Amino acid sequence: MNPKADDLTREIEFRLKAEPKTLDRLAEFLFPDKAANGLRSQKLRAIYYDTADRRLRQRGLALRVRKNGKKFTQTLKTDSKGSVLFDRREWEVEVEDFKPDFRAFDDAEVADLVGLIFPEELEPQFETDVQRRLGLFELTDAERTPSRIEVAFDVGTIKSKQRSTEVSEVELELKSGEPSALFELARMIRNQASVRLLTLDKPTRGYQLAAGEAPRWAKAEKLKLSPEMTVEQGLEAVFQAGLEQWLRNEQAAFDGTDPEGVHQLRVALRRLRSALSLFGDVLVKETRSDWNTRLKEILNAMGPVRDLDVFEEEMLDPILKARPEDEGLIALRGVTAAERAKAQEQVREAIGSQKYADTVLDLLAWIERKGWREAADVDLLIAQRMPLPQLAGATLAKGLKRVRKRGRNFESIDADARHQVRIALKKLRYGTEYFASLFESKDTGSFIAAASTMQDHLGHLNDVAVAERLVDDLIGAARAGAERVKAARGGGVVIGWYAHLVSIGEADTVEDWRRFAKRDPFWPSGKQSHAKAGKDRS
Repeated sequence: MNPKADDLTREIEFRLKAEPKTLDRLAEFLFPDKAANGLRSQKLRAIYYDTADRRLRQRGLALRVRKNGKKFTQTLKTDSKGSVLFDRREWEVEVEDFKPDFRAFDDAEVADLVGLIFPEELEPQFETDVQRRLGLFELTDAERTPSRIEVAFDVGTIKSKQRSTEVSEVELELKSGEPSALFELARMIRNQASVRLLTLDKPTRGYQLAAGEAPRWAKAEKLKLSPEMTVEQGLEAVFQAGLEQWLRNEQAAFDGTDPEGVHQLRVALRRLRSALSLFGDVLVKETRSDWNTRLKEILNAMGPVRDLDVFEEEMLDPILKARPEDEGLIALRGVTAAERAKAQEQVREAIGSQKYADTVLDLLAWIERKGWREAADVDLLIAQRMPLPQLAGATLAKGLKRVRKRGRNFESIDADARHQVRIALKKLRYGTEYFASLFESKDTGSFIAAASTMQDHLGHLNDVAVAERLVDDLIGAARAGAERVKAARGGGVVIGWYAHLVSIGEADTVEDWRRFAKRDPFWPSGKQSHAKAGKDRS
């Protein structure tokens, strides 16, 4: 059977994780007349296929054959474009049994996406067994636009040859209407039960099980803003990008196997807090303060494990590699590992909390409904509609002025003052990365690189200051007696070593600061930016 033209579809889905009993309550709430026996029930078994070297996954594809009753359906899906809405393309065609057959699609685009794969190369990777209950929910928004959403309550398992994991989730799939309807339905669900956003789809979870791999971390993707944008459009794009980076690293941070997961999640949170500052002049003060507080609370929960990771990987381990027999360093390494395990548990508790889940969903909803308009007076609403380059130029100029002011007499200011320079410089650098695409300048890259180099200098100074505090804490955590004595000796070696490096690198740090402080910005003034934007639109 060849697929018809409309067999190629675009899925827009939203998933929420909840306990099975919670799913029962939600079914009764959303479909009070059908929950007991009126919802359509399906027993779904699906087998996912790939080559032994997983070439489909490398191409961002997932191939499955699903059995529903006596019917077998073969589906090819592309990777989702986001971690919030699972927005992707899929091809479906009926087949005779569980044996996959690419030829059944009879589609040139599928052939191009898949590449050269012979039928005999495909082998089962994992399978899903799910009991699904389905209902169709209809919503009408304020403009009386109707939307139809298929609601699926799934309970079951994902299993590979050696591992398995439970499935208990509600999936919202947009059948017609606007994606905003998905968020509205999610809001209604949240008002009834404790749920959390599910950032990984079943194929991704299945592949992780099959490979026995830890969740992957991800750096922020480069954001390209347009000079044609309004401030509101830029604000929305920046916050969407920050939330996307956050969610792409949530599972890796929770797992903790690779320290980079926690690091990248913290980077995402810091970028979001930086955005609150960059767009501070067009946000209601109380709104900005509330988000700052909520994001900072999550950052603080992840601070201890990140400090220990930096200390262990960038300070302790390099010296231990040079002095592998040093009993003091070995003892300190053991205490550090034990304390990191405790700190990682704190991360898991934070991410697993309902408070954290609510913050994610609240921020998602705030962005979707353009919550910055709420409680904004006329002046703020007007400011949100002004050209983005105008705000960007003025904001970057203000940020550079703040950095230079805090760094005045740089060579003679103390560590605390330099830490304040670092904080201001970090905000400026995030701003330059956000807004760089708004300005045509050959100096953009070199300015950002110089800021990054200076930030590295100041970051190293901060790492040494943090290490001094950490060493005291680690010595206190060591068992009293010989272990504590050895750990104290190892701590002395680390602090002495890096204090020496800071001392001999001081001249380079000061010189790099002088060069950076004298650099001309790559952005024009706010008025020039406004004029350029107006000219571009005319």
